Amino acid sequence: MKELRRFGYPIFFAVMALLPHLLDPRWQAVAITFLIFSVVALSQDIVLGKSGMFNMGQAIFFGMGAYTTAILNSQYGWPLLATIPLAILIPAIFGVLLAGPIVHLRGDYLLVTTIGFNIVAEQSRRHHRRAERHLRPRFDEFFRRRSDQPGVRLLFRFRRAAADSLDHA
Repeated sequence: MKELRRFGYPIFFAVMALLPHLLDPRWQAVAITFLIFSVVALSQDIVLGKSGMFNMGQAIFFGMGAYTTAILNSQYGWPLLATIPLAILIPAIFGVLLAGPIVHLRGDYLLVTTIGFNIVAEQSRRHHRRAERHLRPRFDEFFRRRSDQPGVRLLFRFRRAAADSLDHA
């Protein structure tokens, strides 16, 4: 495992740094989508695998963070990394509000309740379809600006630290 950290991460970051220069925009979008859903899969692994909670609420918060980023980036011209604090804060606030009524639930009851929240969120999104047409984040800025690279490293270090702390718990 130590060799993976020693060699795997530098190779991964080198490939990620070269990817925008090697791929056309269509394949860049595919790669970015793949990486985004990889982060979601890691969150599912942490919640289901490490904590053992049958919770499907991540989709709501993933969507809220994505919409926050898309709105701030495409409508207001914020740089992609500048949107991250609000993309974390807004879902966190809704998470606290949603967790209040269901904090005592466990097992299948928690699963069914969080799936219900997902259905409500999906229905809300469908009723606001018109807003979706204009929400496309500008990912090219993310890779082309040098100031973004330390932020990417910080995000990966934070994710690794969170996963390591769960391994030791």
